[in-house]
Amino acid sequence: MSTTGERFIDDYEEAIKYFSGTHMRGIIHQIKTMINSTVPYSVYACVADPKQLTILSHVIALLNEKNLSQEITMTVKPERGGYFIEVHPIQFSEW
Repeated sequence: MSTTGERFIDDYEEAIKYFSGTHMRGIIHQIKTMINSTVPYSVYACVADPKQLTILSHVIALLNEKNLSQEITMTVKPERGGYFIEVHPIQFSEW
């Protein structure tokens, strides 16, 4: 019996989809928190699948359209069968 409140998943593939979705929601939450922060910082994460990179790039594009005061960008490095990503604010130099 699970005490965490998460539903029981008996199919291996469904479990992977569930935990992958949970991981992506966590990354997106951190990116939104970073945008709303008054202190600039970066979000680092690892993803295993090119589909996840596509989803994150779409989310970043939508967030950039919505939040005109601060633009963010994502850099990606292939790493051990997956991808290491860094999401950070674009620093504009003021003259």
